[in-house]
Amino acid sequence: MTPTTRPAPAGALPELAGAWRFTSHEYRRLAEIGVIDWSESLERLDGYIVHKGGREPSPLRPTCPPAWCALRRFTVPEYHAMMQAGILASGDRVELVDGYLVEKMSRNPPHDAAIDLFRAALAPHVGPGMLLRSQQAVTLLDGEPEPDFAVVRGDPRSFARQHPRPRQILLVAEVADTSLDTDRGLKAAGYARNGLPVYWIINLEEGQVEVYADPDPAATPPAYRTRTDYRPGQDVPVVLDGAAVAAVPVADLLP
Repeated sequence: MTPTTRPAPAGALPELAGAWRFTSHEYRRLAEIGVIDWSESLERLDGYIVHKGGREPSPLRPTCPPAWCALRRFTVPEYHAMMQAGILASGDRVELVDGYLVEKMSRNPPHDAAIDLFRAALAPHVGPGMLLRSQQAVTLLDGEPEPDFAVVRGDPRSFARQHPRPRQILLVAEVADTSLDTDRGLKAAGYARNGLPVYWIINLEEGQVEVYADPDPAATPPAYRTRTDYRPGQDVPVVLDGAAVAAVPVADLLP
């Protein structure tokens, strides 16, 4: 059976559900600490911080759905300021993805099993000078997501004071069930925007592994040029630093 390869279409961003909500007190605190300015013409609707008029004054995401284009995006320093001020707590299940504050999906037994299977399958092929990290942050141009896995250049001490940056990231992977739309859309666009060379989705919903490669940061929105789907009975090539180092059976990755 031959893996299915196709152009990777620009993913539709997820629906508004999943965007982070703020209380009225948190909204005022954002202004107090300088994250937002009242001159931005913002308002809080149903907990969401949006631009009056329905979209950013100079939209950076011209193809995003109207609901998401209305949301106020945040920079990485603003995200850090929210954490330092206690607006976002360490236990909050939130991450900054391509400028948007997104709720992380709750984990279930199949998701956690897939995490264990991925670690067992990939760890033997991560060579010297590389590190396999799980559900830990990476710092990108417009976000600080926490991918289920990232293979990065370095060792544990390399990231004692900062998270991995794009040039250090060789592969990222997400386990998707209820998060599939976000992983194919918002996260894929963010990873492509930063030129991350290889992106895997362990697609539990459809029982396949999707491998995205050849990022095009200049596309609107940024996207991967190719997507190859691997199903049970096939092997997924593990490409690190431009070299195929192994092939992993799809059956070893799906619970």
